[in-house]
Amino acid sequence: MQKTLSVNLDDNPSDAIQFVLLDYSSGDGLGAYIKDHFQDHLGSGKLVYYHYPSATSFDHSHSRNMAFRLAEGEVVCNIDADNYTGPGFGDYVQEVFQSRENVCLTGLGNPYKLDALGKLCVTKADFIKVTGYDEHFDGYGFEDFDIVNRLRLAGCEPFTITNSSFLQAISHADDERIANQRFSPEVENIYVHFIDADRSRLLYQLRDGRYVTASIVNMYTIGSRDPFATVEDEGYPLLHYNLEGNWEQGTWPMDHGNYTFHPVTPSMRREAILFYTQLRNRQIMHDNLAHQRMSVNKTFGSGIVYKNFKNAPIEL
Repeated sequence: MQKTLSVNLDDNPSDAIQFVLLDYSSGDGLGAYIKDHFQDHLGSGKLVYYHYPSATSFDHSHSRNMAFRLAEGEVVCNIDADNYTGPGFGDYVQEVFQSRENVCLTGLGNPYKLDALGKLCVTKADFIKVTGYDEHFDGYGFEDFDIVNRLRLAGCEPFTITNSSFLQAISHADDERIANQRFSPEVENIYVHFIDADRSRLLYQLRDGRYVTASIVNMYTIGSRDPFATVEDEGYPLLHYNLEGNWEQGTWPMDHGNYTFHPVTPSMRREAILFYTQLRNRQIMHDNLAHQRMSVNKTFGSGIVYKNFKNAPIEL
């Protein structure tokens, strides 16, 4: 945020464009930084700062829903903290929505930057119509694909942003992606049993005494020894690993049966945590699409926030 916010404000000087910044229980001094460096923007209303102090972990869907609900514009955009808007992005968005009806702008499918996939612009009315991002999602992955699917069901045509200057972002490692997720600190240990060249079994030992386990398939290698095997394009990012069967849960210690488990390496631990959350979210996305669910939340973006360092609570 310290690298992107000032640049984004300078790149979008129009008075018709407002930035809403949600501090989602950040522990890195964000509030003090905004208070010390952006008083002019806060005073003019160009920047509005909200603080949500009640989050125990980072929730992609809930935090975005809060920010969208707090935004007052007719057209609202999600710009992740590590994203640059690019010069004139706000003017571009206004031009698109003035010239097109029933459209949403998305970073999905752009040829330049994976870190910009979460960029989304939509009318606030359409966002409310689909009840925002699905808050059943947990952790990293696929909430952006899901909301675009549901906006399409609501009659919005997804329009991919292809201008590379609007798709710049700061890349970051998987460690940062999982650091503030709810699931990551719940995991005590992760073990793996290698079945064959394409299959393994993962075992997550959780801190509350439970375990979760399943067999997984390496989608990059399965069938690679068959010269007639083909890989089908599903229209979504191909997960490196996929689930074989279902997740099994129980209480630790467990009966290992015929499996011999080994502790995973630190890098594989990161992949295993991302795999668990991404696969769970992907299943929710597919289920929403299969059942043609346009609205998914009874309430969304709820909570108490504080505006521009004032003590008056605002309940959403």
